[in-house]
Amino acid sequence: MLPHNPVRLDQNAPSIAASMAPSAKSLQDRVRRKLATFTDAERWVAHAWMGEYPMAGLETVARFARRAQTSGPTSGPTILRFVSRLGFGNCTDFQHTLRSEIHARLQSPLSRYEMRQAPGDQSATCERLAHAMRQNIERAERD
Repeated sequence: MLPHNPVRLDQNAPSIAASMAPSAKSLQDRVRRKLATFTDAERWVAHAWMGEYPMAGLETVARFARRAQTSGPTSGPTILRFVSRLGFGNCTDFQHTLRSEIHARLQSPLSRYEMRQAPGDQSATCERLAHAMRQNIERAERD
């Protein structure tokens, strides 16, 4: 049986919880930072989007506008203004960024850890993994 508290591979590596938290550059953070600068209609869109994240942002403009109308009167042009105020040229760019953000969040913790490694640093990762496994086995034998 493995010990309850396994050894971390890298004491300086970010925790899994920290890597799953939205980054300062996430779309949600961007919307929250700009919320006070939006018009009322754009704020309704923002609240609808955050309330139905990420699905609302992946829909067509017309469907997104209908969804946002539960918060207040909105239209397709309001959605386009909202996306533009976030710095995107069009909804396709916004959706591409949203899909990339979702993809990054859904990756396994190990693949996220490996992406942070410098190129050619794989042998060091393997060595740390082998060392941690050895320590875990030794602890399990003692217990």
